[in-house]
Amino acid sequence: TLKTFAKAFMEDAHEMCNVWLQATVLDSEQVAFNLALRQFRHQHPWLRQNLDFAGGDRFESINLPKQTVFYGLRTSLHTGPQAQTQLAIVAHMGGDSLTVDLADWLELDLSDWHLAIASPGLNLKPGQLKSFELQDSQAVLLRRDR
Repeated sequence: TLKTFAKAFMEDAHEMCNVWLQATVLDSEQVAFNLALRQFRHQHPWLRQNLDFAGGDRFESINLPKQTVFYGLRTSLHTGPQAQTQLAIVAHMGGDSLTVDLADWLELDLSDWHLAIASPGLNLKPGQLKSFELQDSQAVLLRRDR
């Protein structure tokens, strides 16, 4: 009985997860964002490694009754002529909008950072990286090469 149930569940899940069956309801901007994010992860395989807190990586959260936000900093492990890459991320996971100040939160000088990826609908200009508002389900990824 369990095997029959599991097989039926997998068949249902396969149909539900088949993107081509959902094409009429997909948001093209969201699909482009998802693809850009996937490509970014493939271009930076070092992100698959665990956080290196001894090396300066950070992962923090803000858990308030009306907001949950995660933010952090990662540094690549390059040890050669290749530039070292740092990434800063902030992701609003739920609740009311929140003003983000990554420079203060992560103690960063954002003058040499640039926007790598931002959620659809979030149009940040270079001068806006110090302080900006994030709404539920929005995220920003900043990058610095040194």
